[in-house]
Amino acid sequence: MKSIFVKLFVLFGAPIIIIKSASGQNSQPLPEFDKIVVNDNVQVELVIADRYSVYIEGGESASTPVKVTNQTVTLTNDQAMGRKVKLFAKNISFIKGKVEDTEASTAKI
Repeated sequence: MKSIFVKLFVLFGAPIIIIKSASGQNSQPLPEFDKIVVNDNVQVELVIADRYSVYIEGGESASTPVKVTNQTVTLTNDQAMGRKVKLFAKNISFIKGKVEDTEASTAKI
């Protein structure tokens, strides 16, 4: 009897859990950038990684997508909508605004 419940869970429950957890993410791959400009009061965390992407917490999409212009990412309240933003990048040479670093303290330039 126990094995029947396990099989039913694997067939029906597990896919629902996987789909539900994936739908809450709002991650967007970005072209390569090395400069960050933070306008307004946006909470940004910089994560040194092997990819270039942005992750906005919460399930809703940003009303204005995050774009890279001249290797510069510009973040505004319209994009963050009051939520925390994580930027994943390999190498950053310039930061304007307030950005939290995962390894160090807040960088203000």
